[in-house]
Amino acid sequence: MIGTGRMAVYTLDIAAVTAADVVVVTGAAGGLGTLFVQEALGAGARVVALASSGPRLKVLEDLLAGTGSGSRLELVDYSVPGWTDVARAALGGSPATLVLDGVGGDLGTDATALLGDGGEAATSAPARLVAYGWASGEPNRYTSWAEADQIDSQIEVRYAVGPDAPPMPDQRPYQERALARAASGQWRIATHRVPFAEAARAHRELEERRTTGKVVLV
Repeated sequence: MIGTGRMAVYTLDIAAVTAADVVVVTGAAGGLGTLFVQEALGAGARVVALASSGPRLKVLEDLLAGTGSGSRLELVDYSVPGWTDVARAALGGSPATLVLDGVGGDLGTDATALLGDGGEAATSAPARLVAYGWASGEPNRYTSWAEADQIDSQIEVRYAVGPDAPPMPDQRPYQERALARAASGQWRIATHRVPFAEAARAHRELEERRTTGKVVLV
């Protein structure tokens, strides 16, 4: 919660999720993604959670078991061809209003396309993309600072990471808010535990996107 939780709270402040939102989360089974999904559901939003395999989505499903939010959550495996059609079907034909993307690359581009043309969806929430990193290795057309201003789109791009991100003047309040969420049970924490002696394996599994939740060496 000191590091990942702090970043989650900071990013969520920028996103300003409300019950009117329809939220798409890339990397939803990761350390940040699991927190974003829980926070959005807690705010009353509908959520489409994207992860790279069925087993990773199962971990997320198990993490959220008993929370009563299942009716507002759709789990989509983006490694399956045609996953965008599945996601659009989960959206019920309406565009999403918010994409939380820390993956970037082609996946980030495809996820952002679920916002439609950037206009308002069936709700009153504006269409916006919140970028908090590029796990795929590079920004995409929406999050590249060299290209973002040239895109003819009404999508509002907000940065949690990068030169356009607002400053985090004092990190301690974000840490305290994250710790409070975990202590109260508002956030359930998923970890991927690897023996310290096998740290190299942990790095490989991170690179291959085979981890779930926060990687912890024990």
